[in-house]
This record gives sequence, C-alpha cells and structure tokens, in this order.
Amino acid sequence: MKQNFSPLPSGIWPPALTAFTPSGELDLPGNRALFEWYASAGVDGLFVSCLTGELNCLSIDEILQLNRLAVETAAGRFPVVGGVMPAAPTPETIAADVLRLAETGVAASVVLVSQLAAPEEDDDRLLANADRLLKLTGDLPLGLYECPKPYHRLLREKTLAELAATGRFVFFKDTCCDIGRIRERIRLVRGTPLRLFNANAATLLDSFRAGAGGYCGVGANYYPELFRLLWAHRDSEQAKKLQQFIATNDAMADLGRAYPVSAKYMAQLHRLPLSLRCRITERTIGDGDRQTLRQLGADAERLIRRFSANAVMETA
Repeated sequence: MKQNFSPLPSGIWPPALTAFTPSGELDLPGNRALFEWYASAGVDGLFVSCLTGELNCLSIDEILQLNRLAVETAAGRFPVVGGVMPAAPTPETIAADVLRLAETGVAASVVLVSQLAAPEEDDDRLLANADRLLKLTGDLPLGLYECPKPYHRLLREKTLAELAATGRFVFFKDTCCDIGRIRERIRLVRGTPLRLFNANAATLLDSFRAGAGGYCGVGANYYPELFRLLWAHRDSEQAKKLQQFIATNDAMADLGRAYPVSAKYMAQLHRLPLSLRCRITERTIGDGDRQTLRQLGADAERLIRRFSANAVMETA
C-alpha cells in the first residue's frame, strides 16, 4: 500500500560525528554534548549513524544507543534519521535492523543503496530487494544513502523515481556530485515525500536554487552556521560569496584525508568535550593541519559576522 508521509524539514542536516572515549568506547556524555551543539547551531535535522559517524564500525546495539540519545537530546527541536548497515546485508537483515531502529523514535531509518544490490547486480535486482524490504518493514518511513561504503553505487534516475513513487522514502543523501543529475533527480521526485539532500559543497548553491531539500555533508561539522546562512539567503546575490568560501576552502575540501579526526578537532575548538579517537582510522592531524583548522575557524567566524551584519542592513 502506498504511503503518504509528510516531507521532512528542508535545510541543514549534518551527518553526525560519533564521540568515542580515548579507549574507543562510545562516549555517551560526549555524544549528548555534540547533539546539543548541533541543536544550538540551529540545524534543521540530523543524520546519525552515517559514514561520518563511523557506521561501519558500530554494532547495532551502539547504533540504537546513539539514535535514542539523539532523539532524546533533540527533544522535538529537529528530527533525527539514522542509518543501518548489517554485516551480511539481505532484505531480511536490513529489515530486522530497521524495525529495531524505528523503536528509538527516529523520523526514518536510512538504508545504504550499496547494500540493496551487489556491485555486479543491476538495478532490477536492487528494486526487487527494495520491494522485499518495503514488505518486511510495514509502513515505516525509510531513507536512501549513496554511501561510499561498502562500495559507491549511484542510483540511476529512473530507479530513484521508482523508489520515490512508493511513497515510503522520505530522505535521500545524494552523493553524485553532478549538478545536471541533481537537477534531474529533483525533478523526478517532485510530488513525492522524498527530499533530496546534497552532500557536495561545490554544487550546493546551485542545488538549493534547483529545489534540493538541503545539505547533508561533512562541511556542516565544521561550521554549520555557514551552511544555514547559505540556505537562508540562497536566492540573494550575497550567497555567491558564501558558496565561494565553502567550495574553495582548503580545510573543508582537502582535510578529508584526516576526516573525521579533523572535524573532531574542530569540535574541540568549539569547546566540546570530545576526544580525537576514531575507530574508522588511526590517522591523526599534525600541527600544520591544526593551524589550518584554526585559520578556518577565524575566517569562517569573520565571514559569518560580516554576512549577518549585511543581511540585517538589507532588511532594515
């Protein structure tokens, strides 16, 4: 039976970091502080247990803990969606995790596109597996994530349209990084509950103006306020200056090699009680990268102040 869920709020949806203790355990007080920081930044939603949050290194019990904590901390201020990633993905194992995750109060359970079909399987197999998943999960709202792990699979536009037409999918994290494809995807899902959230900073402003539901990318873990300003003023000429800073900034663009350690260091600069410990990587950041991130902070804060002041003057 086709569902008609209300669309999720548009805007800025950071892919949430996961805080660990120095010994590698879940840091629940640290994660609570992190979720509260997202709330104080005025985010419109939060994607928990995603690749940024080291989903591929989390057990299902940890996924449930994190999402329950995020929903409790959000306390209705913004919705939370959470990802699942069973070690042996089949429609049955994905559905089992989705059913458990739904009990935490998330607005949608997000499944990885790359877990709906093997690399050698075509989109007909993907659609068949998705159909089986829908039958196994009743009327629960779902999301789709073009996650780079376990392999990077991009949906064909026709396939996305068919999934959106079921009315069961409400969240889509788009990682195609192609503004032409993004525009076509937005057109094809219009009129369904599915909202497209662009993960690519370089195409962000263009995607906003084309009707994207918002942003769900790594940059929102450095300075979410920048992206909130870009979203709020996406139709103004001033937005181009913000877009240029976001698209060309070396720290957000090039420190990906040390991500998410770099984002956790930025969280420390925001005075959050997080360790730099990650499970997904043993890499760390050196003095040069730390200086780059401190400079990013100074440049971003200066730009936010200047842009906010100009916006106030324009509306006075």
